[in-house]
Order: sequence, then structure tokens, then C-alpha cells
Amino acid sequence: MFKGKFNFKLKILILILIFISIFFAALKNQSLIIKKAYQIAPNTMNKARFFYFNLPHNLPNIPSNNPIRSDLEFKKNLKKLVFKNSYSKNINIFGEMKKMDFYMPKENYLLSGISNIYAGSSYIDFLDNKLIILSARGLIAYGEIKENEISLKQIKNNLNNFLGIDSFEEDRSFSFKDILIFNNKIYVTLTDEISDNCWTTSVLYSDINFENLNFKYLFKPKECVNENNDEAFVSVQSGGRLTPLDEDNLLLSTGEFRYRKKAQDLSSIFGKIININLDNGEYNIVSMGHRNPQGLFVDQKNKIVLSTEHGPWGGDEINLIPFEKIYNNEILNFGWPISSYGEHYAKKNARTGEALRRVDLLYKKYPLHKSHEEYGFREPIYYFTPSIGISEITGLGKSKYISSSLGSKKLFFFKLDQDKKISEYHIETAGERVRDIIFKNNKLILFLEDTATIGIVNY
Repeated sequence: MFKGKFNFKLKILILILIFISIFFAALKNQSLIIKKAYQIAPNTMNKARFFYFNLPHNLPNIPSNNPIRSDLEFKKNLKKLVFKNSYSKNINIFGEMKKMDFYMPKENYLLSGISNIYAGSSYIDFLDNKLIILSARGLIAYGEIKENEISLKQIKNNLNNFLGIDSFEEDRSFSFKDILIFNNKIYVTLTDEISDNCWTTSVLYSDINFENLNFKYLFKPKECVNENNDEAFVSVQSGGRLTPLDEDNLLLSTGEFRYRKKAQDLSSIFGKIININLDNGEYNIVSMGHRNPQGLFVDQKNKIVLSTEHGPWGGDEINLIPFEKIYNNEILNFGWPISSYGEHYAKKNARTGEALRRVDLLYKKYPLHKSHEEYGFREPIYYFTPSIGISEITGLGKSKYISSSLGSKKLFFFKLDQDKKISEYHIETAGERVRDIIFKNNKLILFLEDTATIGIVNY
């Protein structure tokens, strides 16, 4: 009897060892589709989520180990993107528990991310009841949100004539940056190489046509930042958020590509929020002293613009611009790189004497004072230290707002009082990097880029 129990336990142990061996063999074998799936999700939580909801059924078609070429192949072949309602979680939105449904990709996975190698980064907007999606690589697709599935049909377009595979493979943060549907036109922003190794943030537009989109320039600055300038160059610090100010004007955010002095230069478009006229493409500066503005929301009822901004090592900001300042041509200065609640990244890793000397010189040039107002600048209405990797911001009605984040994978809900101060806030966990959010048709919609998933809350 004892021998029988021993044999049973031995068989169980052998089965466990075989399972473990197969599992690790699969992870090591680059040719297996499981390995490709494993590569997509960058952390343990999302690996488990991906496996649970995609294996063994309906594993997305992943044709290439090169995520950029994979996305462009999907685009070339005009393949549809299908997302299936896979799981849900409850989140607290100003005291009410709401269900967030997560639509995970089921066909033709978007692989190419801006920050992550896998999975895909995308931006979203609405046209009537149709969801429109723009991938970082220029794929545009549309479709309706249904209870169990979102099926998006691609629209042929010429975006890769402006930004294509050579740039994407040089640096994956060279990308399309935002999409806006406004007055029967589609607007797209991008990091744009207007001369050799010299980059800017431009705006394209096309009339709406669900068969073929032919984009042209609305706004192409003459100024650019060279990759080999005398200071620094970081392509991801390019801004690129776009939103309507009124029927005649669009607001565009620009980063300074880490060429910091541009943010305080009134003759430069970089490190600014600018107002672009739709009739002639001419522009004026609305605000300056920005590092990398990632979110813009125009609140017509309260007559304010809210912007979000990546700080350096710490110091992400939410900033407020009253309409009266814009229409009176008063340029607000938010202080970067003279004032910031963050620190220079160089300080984080400085160990040697030479590194410490360079950090000291950097602070003498750009001191990052821990007050804005004392130095004549506009204070943020809120700042985050440590940073959360703040991204888009939108309104939820009645002076309620939400901002998403990348690094911290959180959602920041807040209210403004009559004095335009934050009177209440709370933080919810999204579980993934949130590249974009919109609130349309009583739906809060998120694009989560760790697994290229769409999150939806019926509000």
C-alpha cells in the first residue's frame, strides 16, 4: 500500500517536471507562436492575462518577429482588426462603481509600440457612432462598438508617404502622435523630418473618405531640432496632442525634443501650446515653458484649457489656461526648464566626479526651481512627484475630469471648484499603460498599450 502511494506521487512529480520542461522549452524556442505571444506582454500580469484570454483559442495572427514590419504588413493588406470583450473590472468614478470592459485583440494584433517594443500604441476618436483608431505606424481603421466585439475595417491612406519604415526602425518613438475628427475632416499629428536628421511636429489633414484618405499638410513648421544639436535630442519629447479651440482654430502641443532652451524662446515653436488657424495654417503661441505636453482638453462650459505635461525625473503637471488669456493674446509661461518640481535625469545616475560636475553645470543653466510663481511663472494646478507618466486628459461633465498615465498605469479623477482649483481627486488602477482616452456618447474609452487592448466604461 505504501509502495502504491509512492508510485502515485512519483507519477505526479514526473508529470509536473514534464510540464515545466515543455513550458520553458516553449519560452526558449523563438519559432513557437507561444514565444511570440509571450514577447508581446511586457510584464507578468499582462503575460498571464494574455495567455488566459488567448490560449488555446483564437490566438491572434502574429506573422513576424519584427513588430514594425508586422504592423505595416497589416496596413498594406488592409486587414481588419478585431477586439473581443474578454474580461472586466470595477472602477470607482466619483463614488460610483462602474464596470470597465476590456476588449483584447483577436485578429491582426497591433505589435509596434512607441515606448514598449511590444505591443502597439494607438490613438482614438469618434465619428458619429463609429470608433476611429490611428496606430503609431499610420494604420487607420473604424467600426462600431458592440457588446461582445469591436471589429474595425481599415481605411487606405497615404500617411507613410510622410513618415515611414526607415524612420520607425531608426527610433520607434518617431511616430504618428494623435488623431482628431473635426468638421468632416481627419487631422493627424506626427514627428516630421523636414530636413536631414532635423525633426519637428507637423499636422496633416484629409477629407473624410472611408475608402481612401489623402492627407496633406495643414501645419508644417520651418523650424526643426537637429539630432546633433549642441545640447540633447530625445524624439519622444515631441508633444503632438491636438484639439479644437473653436470652429476656426486648433490647439497643438509641441515638446522641446530635450533641446531645453527652446521652451523659453518666444521665436521658437518648441515647448509650446500653439493656436493654428484652420483657414490659412497660421499660428500664434498660447503658452510656453513646456517640456512635453501629452494631453489637451478644451472645456467650453468653464472656458478653460487643461493640459498635461511630462516632467523630467518627477514633476508631471496638470496646467490650466483660461480662455480670456488666449483671446487677449496673453502668453502664459509655465516655467520649464527654469522651474520644475522634478529633477534632471542626469542627477539620478551621477556617481563619478566628472558626472557630478556635468550635473552641476546643467543645474546652473537650468536650475529647476521648486517654485514657479516666485520666478514669474504660472504654477500647475497639480503636480506629481514621483512622476506618473501622465498622458491624455478629458472632461466627464460638471467640472469633472480624468487624466490617464503611462508609467504608473493609473487613472487620475479630479474635480475643479469655482476658483478652478482641484477640490477632490482619487486614483484608480488601469493595469496597463494608457496611451489615449476619450469621452464620447456617454462612453469612456481607453487605449491600453501593454496588450493593445481597448477599455470601455459605459458612463
